[in-house]
Amino acid sequence: MQEGPFAQRHDLLLWTVALAVVAVDAMSKAWALGALSSETWRLPGFSLHLSLDTDSAPWLGAGAIAVMGVFDLFVLAVLAILAGQIRTAPWAVAAGLAAGAAASDFIDRLARPPGLLRGVVVHWIETAWMASFNLADGAFILAAVLAAALICGRTRGA
Repeated sequence: MQEGPFAQRHDLLLWTVALAVVAVDAMSKAWALGALSSETWRLPGFSLHLSLDTDSAPWLGAGAIAVMGVFDLFVLAVLAILAGQIRTAPWAVAAGLAAGAAASDFIDRLARPPGLLRGVVVHWIETAWMASFNLADGAFILAAVLAAALICGRTRGA
């Protein structure tokens, strides 16, 4: 484990990125709930359409929303445990994006109807090539891409 100010700075970066993801995603969901409640905005290549996801992981079967909520908590716990071990800013950003995405979706599952760990997740971006999603989902994908790039760069000696 790294000692000194650099370890703290990376922890701070991780949690700052996570809070930024939660805040931006919450604001975008509030906007979508108001602006897209009765209409769809069509744009080149995608559309903006409000979708309240009651079946977050259909491949897991009935009751998957609670399982996904527990998974979100697991991701947050693992990242909290590993936060002090992160030694570079890019890894802190990747972990922060993942933590923010997990926290944001967990907040939906916790706070939105129909209730504890069963709340709907607000999605509002649709494309022809993937299911509807929100900014938190985009942050999670970006975290995975960044982590993969960091791992590939490391294995190639970069």
